[in-house]
Amino acid sequence: NNNARLMFGDGTQLVVKP
Repeated sequence: NNNARLMFGDGTQLVVKP
């Protein structure tokens, strides 16, 4: 998909949709 995804060390996932 076109989403930018960042995975943090604590397991939290941040999904950014433009």
